[in-house]
Amino acid sequence: PTLVQFISYEGSFTASNGPANGKTSIDIGVSESNTTTLAGHSLQLTGTGTHYENFTWRSAMPNTFGQLNTEQALSSNPGDVVINEIVTDPQQDWSTHHFMGTIGTGTVTKGVDEWLELYIATSGLNLTDWTIELNDGTDVKGDLSNRGAFQVSNYIAFNGGRFTHTAKGDYLVLGNVAGSAQMSNKITCVLKDPTKKVIDQVQIGNGGAPDGSSSDGSATGIADEAIARIPNAADTDNDMNDFTQKMATIGRVNDCGASATKIHTLQGSGTASAEEGNTHTIEGVVVGDFQSDTQLKGFFVQEQDADIDDNPKTSEGLFVYNPSGTDVNVGDLVRVTGEVDEYHDLTELKNISKVTVCSHDASVTPATLNLPFNSDTYLERYEGMLVNLPQRLTVSNNYELGRYGQITLSSGRLMVPTQITSPGTNANAVQAQNDLKRIIIDDGSTTTNPDPILYPAPKLSATHTLRSGDTVTGVTGVLNYSYDHYRVQPTSTPNFVAANPRTATPLAVGGTLKVASFNVLNYFNGNGAGAGFPTSRGAKTAFEFDRQRQKIISAIVAMQADIIGLLEIENDGYGANSAIQDLVTGLNTRAPANTTYAFINPGFALGTDEIKVALIYRVETVTPIGVAVTTTQSPFNSRRPPLVQTFREKASAEQITVVVNHFKSKGGCPNNGSLNADQNDGQACWNAERVEAANTLTAWLATDPTAGGDNILIIGDLNAYAKEKPITVIKNAGYTDLLQKFVGANAYSYVYQAQAGSLDHAFASASLTAKVTGATEWHINADEPHIIDYKEESYGASKSAGLYNADPYRASDHDPLIIGLNLANSSSQAQRPLPGTMGLSVEIDGYGTVRSKPSGIDCNTDDCMTVSYQEDDTGMVCDKDYCSHRFDTATEVKLIATATPGSVFIDWGGHHDCTDGNLW
Repeated sequence: PTLVQFISYEGSFTASNGPANGKTSIDIGVSESNTTTLAGHSLQLTGTGTHYENFTWRSAMPNTFGQLNTEQALSSNPGDVVINEIVTDPQQDWSTHHFMGTIGTGTVTKGVDEWLELYIATSGLNLTDWTIELNDGTDVKGDLSNRGAFQVSNYIAFNGGRFTHTAKGDYLVLGNVAGSAQMSNKITCVLKDPTKKVIDQVQIGNGGAPDGSSSDGSATGIADEAIARIPNAADTDNDMNDFTQKMATIGRVNDCGASATKIHTLQGSGTASAEEGNTHTIEGVVVGDFQSDTQLKGFFVQEQDADIDDNPKTSEGLFVYNPSGTDVNVGDLVRVTGEVDEYHDLTELKNISKVTVCSHDASVTPATLNLPFNSDTYLERYEGMLVNLPQRLTVSNNYELGRYGQITLSSGRLMVPTQITSPGTNANAVQAQNDLKRIIIDDGSTTTNPDPILYPAPKLSATHTLRSGDTVTGVTGVLNYSYDHYRVQPTSTPNFVAANPRTATPLAVGGTLKVASFNVLNYFNGNGAGAGFPTSRGAKTAFEFDRQRQKIISAIVAMQADIIGLLEIENDGYGANSAIQDLVTGLNTRAPANTTYAFINPGFALGTDEIKVALIYRVETVTPIGVAVTTTQSPFNSRRPPLVQTFREKASAEQITVVVNHFKSKGGCPNNGSLNADQNDGQACWNAERVEAANTLTAWLATDPTAGGDNILIIGDLNAYAKEKPITVIKNAGYTDLLQKFVGANAYSYVYQAQAGSLDHAFASASLTAKVTGATEWHINADEPHIIDYKEESYGASKSAGLYNADPYRASDHDPLIIGLNLANSSSQAQRPLPGTMGLSVEIDGYGTVRSKPSGIDCNTDDCMTVSYQEDDTGMVCDKDYCSHRFDTATEVKLIATATPGSVFIDWGGHHDCTDGNLW
């Protein structure tokens, strides 16, 4: 409490406690003795005036509790009219304001105008002949006559000296005045009643005396700010106590700094606020401004650092939903009144009745978030708060970048669980870990199909992409919750690094023959004559189809493959207007010299599905042998059947049988309770059918259906990841998983819900495995945002202008696979001398043992080669086919195999992984 007055009667005394502790009272000079005391009487102030000094104490006056004293008259009750706020050089231009009545010239000019606000507390009070005086060296006076009667809590706000105003209402503003007094760091503002008595006086920059004398003050240097009574209309006759430096609230209650509900109280420690439906006032710092109609239509407010509680489970931030409300900026200290609401599990204020900007340039300390999070509910404690993600995070999903402007970041690349571990318990454990390793980064907008797309800055384009595998460090923003996910709305532009850049061509796979597998994502060519669109799948218009066609052709030409298995091509036969003929015609138009493509026509319809598999080949390098075959054994009698063709390589006269497949997808789950329903083991739906397909396929291939021999290559989209049962079935039938062998456990051709894995595969039979020189995935599709594909979506010409290029990138949603082969490396040539050396380099990351004699080395005698180690002073110990050494740091080593005369070298292959320090 503030001591205003300390009086006594029948003498003075010194207080020993309470607000007056140590102060001596002032004897009022009158009293009632025991002999003069009258029942119903009291000591009272009498006289006429507006201040204490205008009145005299008298004894034994009749009681007037709740009324004016006997023989007392007030010019105006103290506090009935006060100078409530002073503004100098406002920080914003006001073309309109929250006032009623005429606004003079209609503007308040930023950095120029000065304003005063009067608070009138008495109903019916008439200000005729009252005056206001401003003095900062040049006196300016104005008459408040002709104001009429004002209601309780009315305000008058005016600037300079033109006080004429005919309108009347809750808030009155007067026009700008040329040559009016310019308020500076020292100014006196005096309000006088008709008797010229000082009713209120505020002096900025000097002392703290009470009203009516050379007066009181607040802070110095109020340029671009305001001083105001807080609480509103507070008048203790000491402006050092009453006034606070703040943002201007002309015509509104001055309540910044008054009691308010803390945000953590509204948030609570649970997932929902216990105050839902109740109205509260909060005060905090704007940490995220997303007020426009295309944004979130509101802003985020956070408690100042000094006001946070000690409960780590309660958030200090809150979203304020306030469409078309008061404009705020990041760093504003604001006071907001509204109703607490749980909007789709986001705690917010809605139905906002008041927003007051109290000051600028405030700040809070952002919370630090590190991935992985502790639990799936961990982020609730930071909802609505400013957060910082200091780690280097990886873009793991960009599928919604074009649709909603959002991406997913993760702590490292996320792999589909069944790509790296067995289905069931292990896969579910990896999935649970993955879920805690990611966070959505949004664009602060509710717009679908945003234009421009903000990431990467300055905007996404066909040549300025944001790929999965790219990275970003130090994202800062507010933590929002919407559409069932926590997401960060950045408050500064993230700086992405192209850590996973595009490549113009696939990685080299060696060999003399290359086979590819490519899902061309619903290649439908209408009626084959430029019309017939839209079709049931693929391009919706001839324009879109031409764009799709250019991308697919660009990718196939760049692969330089001799045999290509295609998936998802329209199942419309093999005639002149067929999709397969259209594609081959386009390829031959774009192909380099000495490259001509043809397609395999099996002479029969390949199943009844709308899409089919197909084979194309280079006539210069291979020749089909015999006819293509398929099987209609279950499940291929009702699903997409495989296509099998044997080819002879012209250079070596060796044969290879290529089997292209497209197993049943994981979507469209049945609800009949069968094993094809999702078993919740990570393999999704229709897995039983895919297992059946793998068993049927391998058993049928064992019969050598084309009479092409043992060199069999199974390729295609099997809709199963590396550790799933259909893949295990094929491997158990004697086939080698070439992606696992040459790329490793983290191979991927597809990205789904921020997780990468291989749905597309290549398997070599036992005899063919030794002839494989390499295998790779060309990441031109899975890592790219789908918005840069051939489709116009909702962008129309704007997409044509910047989001599309006739290049290989995002030609499809699956990455193509390329396999290198050296069919000439066969046992029939084992007696041909081939002396020489081959080298294999490998980097050992950390300590471990290096061992040689990989399975790719095959000899006709036990003494066909020796293995050595190329490194100086390492202490490596080598036998004829074995070298070992233990390293304590990451070291690149080179193993050299030397063939002896009379032996045959079979290439070690391209890339060899070293797992746990062991190279085999």
